[in-house]
Amino acid sequence: MKLKNYKELFEKYESYDDEDDFDDEDDLDDEDDDYYGRPSYSTKDESDDVISSDMEHLLYLLRTFFKNSGVEVQMQNKGLDISIVSVLNKKEKISGVIKVFDVIKKLKRDILPQYDSEFEMWETKDGRPLLTFNFYYGEGLEDDEEAF
Repeated sequence: MKLKNYKELFEKYESYDDEDDFDDEDDLDDEDDDYYGRPSYSTKDESDDVISSDMEHLLYLLRTFFKNSGVEVQMQNKGLDISIVSVLNKKEKISGVIKVFDVIKKLKRDILPQYDSEFEMWETKDGRPLLTFNFYYGEGLEDDEEAF
């Protein structure tokens, strides 16, 4: 039923675009040019937008990776650093815990090799185990020198 509503909305949007009387090529107020055709210079740093959109895309891919593996996680980022939290059941089989660590190991090895990582184990207020995995980009844990 939701797909039908989306399809109807999409068809209405297409018909609206076809009937519009404006010629998009002749608009004077282009984003990159001012009224006289001179390029406008914005003070906003566009590289920050690119980094944030790339990070959002990376987080989306990581969520998909975990979802396909059958592990429920919550993610957040601060700059280029990523934090992944997984809350397990009160009584979890050892295979479930190992599965979480296997997925994290694949993630670290295949997707985020340039990140330093660490994990912490906590307990929620209701007694459920909580695993926190932190991935630090750049200086991070500063253990790069030990690896060489």
